[in-house]
Amino acid sequence: MQIKMNHNIWSFHKELLFKYLFHLFSIFCLTACSGSKVSQQRLLTYDELMGQHVYKSIKEASHFPEKVYFLDLGKQGLKTFPLDILKFSNLQVLYLERNELKVIPPQIKKLKKLQYLYIYRNQIRDLSKSIGKLQNLKELKLSRNKFHQVPKAILEIKGLKTLNLAYNQIKKLPKNIKHLKQLEELDLSHNQLTELPLEIGELKNIKNLYLGNNRIKRLPTQIQKLKALKYVSIHHNSLPKGTNNLIRQWLGPDIKINGLKKGQYDSWDKALENPLDVKELILKDPKIFRTLPKTISQLKNLEELMISESQLEFISTEIGDLRQLKDIFLNQNKIKKLPASIGKLVNLKDLSVSQNQLEHLPSTIGNLTQLKKLTLNVNSLVSLPKEIGNLSQLEGLSLTLNKLTSLPPSIVQLKNLTYLDISSNYLKKLPASIGRLRALKELYLQGNLLPQAELKRIQSELPSTTKIYF
Repeated sequence: MQIKMNHNIWSFHKELLFKYLFHLFSIFCLTACSGSKVSQQRLLTYDELMGQHVYKSIKEASHFPEKVYFLDLGKQGLKTFPLDILKFSNLQVLYLERNELKVIPPQIKKLKKLQYLYIYRNQIRDLSKSIGKLQNLKELKLSRNKFHQVPKAILEIKGLKTLNLAYNQIKKLPKNIKHLKQLEELDLSHNQLTELPLEIGELKNIKNLYLGNNRIKRLPTQIQKLKALKYVSIHHNSLPKGTNNLIRQWLGPDIKINGLKKGQYDSWDKALENPLDVKELILKDPKIFRTLPKTISQLKNLEELMISESQLEFISTEIGDLRQLKDIFLNQNKIKKLPASIGKLVNLKDLSVSQNQLEHLPSTIGNLTQLKKLTLNVNSLVSLPKEIGNLSQLEGLSLTLNKLTSLPPSIVQLKNLTYLDISSNYLKKLPASIGRLRALKELYLQGNLLPQAELKRIQSELPSTTKIYF
């Protein structure tokens, strides 16, 4: 009886002991098989990788080889691929850009977890077959090397999403490009391509396609199969006129071509080729012209005009013919005056002529009754016309860094004004009825000559909700 009882007790304790030891063993395995923060057995997400320590040298990384996820050896004058990199078995981001590498060794296939590889701006002519073994690679950037063809091994990386081969000497895109089914971005700009294979149409996930600065003479109709495409650049090729319109027929009006959506133009000459198609004209060229040409009147459907950082001095009166204009941005030029015809732009909502040489505004500016925002910072304005009080829809008025000594009393008629910046002028007082600006939320007065008594008056007359900066 006693013996049987002891046997039962021992069996019971043995079972408890076994469970306890198994629990300890499980904890040991979890600890041994994981790093301090992330499991070393899995691929990290992009956000997780961006949160990892970036090792800048192999020496530093060698202290914690199993914790090296992100290694940046860019711009270090490397002439050969450092084989010591291969000991970092968890490496997932590798930068080797701006070196003098000519060869990537076949041993790179050992970096099985590599997801992002950047080796642009080197002297590489080809890649070994082993690069195709990097099946976890998502992004590969090889621009500005010496490739004459697309390395065949790349076409084996089935999960690749971004491939950049810009600024090489590639003359032909292989048919097997179709194997990169997951590709979302392909950059082949600044090469020597004369045509695209029909198989380009099988890249069903492609969103961004860069083909600018090649010698392409025509686009295959298979482009119309790329329903996910949102952006394509085709500038500086040998394509026939009307190619942009053809692409929009294939893929819809919302696709951006050369960074521009339908109706947007960034070339004066091209705008004049299709004047009635132009809705937005964006020019940024110091040498484009000193006088806005009279031919601007041909752009009857223009809604937005932007000419910045140029040598523009004169605005032709023909601008008044553009009755559809809603937004004008003429910042950072040398404009000394606006033509009276600007008052004809009755649909204008936003007018910005900052950083110019304006001394006066035409009285006809008061005709812009739909204007909501007027920005005239950094000019030489000494006064404002009384007609400015007619801008009944105006919500924002910016006049900082001018030479104003007074404001017209009519400014208090701007019932919808919520923002007024008249800082850095020569104002000694504001109009007597400034308190009538009941919608005003922000008033900037710094850098003027306003005495303390005037500041107190302004404060007392304006609503308590108005924030005044002085």
